[in-house]
Amino acid sequence: ATGVGACSAGPHRAVPHVVPGGGLGSAQKKVGNLDIDAKSESSINSTVWAASLAIGVGQVGVGVSIGISDAANFIGWKPTGNGVSEVLAYMKDTSVASTGAITQDAIAKQTIKSVVTAGSAAASGGMVGVAVAGTGVSATNKIGVDIKSYIDDDGANGIEAGSITLVARDVSTIDSKAEASSIAAALGGVGVAVAVSVSEAQNTITSNVEAAIKNANVTASSGNLHLIADESATIKATSQAASLAAGLGGAGVAVAGAGAGATNTILTNTNAFVSGSTLNASGDVKVESTNDSRIHATIVAAAASVAIGGAVGVGASIGAAVASNIIGFSDSDSSLATHESTETINELKKGETVAITSGSLEGQVFEYLGDTLTDGDPKTSGDQPIDL
Repeated sequence: ATGVGACSAGPHRAVPHVVPGGGLGSAQKKVGNLDIDAKSESSINSTVWAASLAIGVGQVGVGVSIGISDAANFIGWKPTGNGVSEVLAYMKDTSVASTGAITQDAIAKQTIKSVVTAGSAAASGGMVGVAVAGTGVSATNKIGVDIKSYIDDDGANGIEAGSITLVARDVSTIDSKAEASSIAAALGGVGVAVAVSVSEAQNTITSNVEAAIKNANVTASSGNLHLIADESATIKATSQAASLAAGLGGAGVAVAGAGAGATNTILTNTNAFVSGSTLNASGDVKVESTNDSRIHATIVAAAASVAIGGAVGVGASIGAAVASNIIGFSDSDSSLATHESTETINELKKGETVAITSGSLEGQVFEYLGDTLTDGDPKTSGDQPIDL
């Protein structure tokens, strides 16, 4: 008798629209208070789960269970690459005479909450009992939006107001949980149980925040002139994998494996600046840029096996957890690497670099520090290709 169960859940994707707000034109505008706002709030709440159960009972009992969950959530990105979403508050080629205050606010808030879970269980019984349970979980979450508050060119007559404040502010948050578990139990004259779980998460925030005055004569006649760019990016990531295998019989064999990985990257740009401009203010002039980025990562892999046999009992388990957390820089430019990890080469020289193209270390580059290598398998006669 054979029992087989399988379940899978696919990706969830979303990309927001562009949100601009600003003024264009060369004529001078006479106003009291002038307030230009562009605000955007985007959120994705995604829960994806898969569960499977298989039971096989008979003279030869075989149970195979597979659970797979996958989620892909994007704000400001396209599934094929970086997107073009923008939140803009601006004046371009515009003269303004204001008796009050000019305020420009570009405010954005992006949130992704993602839970991806998969579980599988397999049980078998018979003279020969074989149980196999496998679970795979993958979560990809990306946020990338341009938030800008700026003045670019002042038209024919410049810009004057009592006070002037330009603010560009972004709050980007990814809260990701990826969990995989599997259990396999086999009972028989020969009992064989195999359980494998893999959990992987990739979380990326690449928003750009800018407050700027470019190519303009700007006067705050009775107050302050402030440019403020503020970024707050947070990634909370949990990736867990657990496996349990039990084989009972005259000969009992149990094998369990668990692997958990997470790559968390924050590569935001936050700039406040003045370029090619003249500023006058009766109060304070402040050009301020702040970036508060944080990563909280919990990566857990656990595997256990139990084998009991009258004559033979074999139990093996292995667990591996890998985390990569990067804030503010890329390990290196993978496009400049000498080789990619998918290549097979005949020679590897000291100082050459290899870019990892998949897995939890995707995008990272490693340098070879050993002597020149020309043989990929010393145990085989003759020089063998090197499989990176």
